[in-house]
Amino acid sequence: MKILDKKQLFAFISCLLFTCFAFASKEPKKIIKGKVVNISDGDTITVLTKNNQNKKIRLYGIDAPERKQAYGNLSKKHLTKMVAGKQVEVKIYDTDKYGRSVGVVSNKKKNINKQMVKDGYAWNYKKYNKLSDRKDYERAERNARGRKAGLWKDKKPVNPSRQRRSRKTKY
Repeated sequence: MKILDKKQLFAFISCLLFTCFAFASKEPKKIIKGKVVNISDGDTITVLTKNNQNKKIRLYGIDAPERKQAYGNLSKKHLTKMVAGKQVEVKIYDTDKYGRSVGVVSNKKKNINKQMVKDGYAWNYKKYNKLSDRKDYERAERNARGRKAGLWKDKKPVNPSRQRRSRKTKY
């Protein structure tokens, strides 16, 4: 086993700290405001911005059931109740492979993404959630599971990412 010298150890620790800090302090690339004009499913909405542009938004850090999946329609209905026709602010962090902006949606300072998890209509998407408050999402999911809220009423809820993978292997 090789022992690191002081320079190597310093470089390793610096790199590790930088990586942790970068994930913990992820800043939005852009902030948009507008009215929610469409809800596609439990984690995708369309916002009409002030300059009359439709922006498709994928809710960051969560994964809601697919439309044909158990609780898919209920997840969409729940999101609809919270944001349809309302003014929202979206902190955009990324763009997904479909060209959608990926962001955190807020209405009257309420984090809608986290609320979907808290109410049991979406999973915390651990693989992609790199925000500083990701532990709150984990806690919200644990609490929803414990209360058997929303999709957690199901005896064996199927994670949407697993559902998508199984669909791909059938073809």
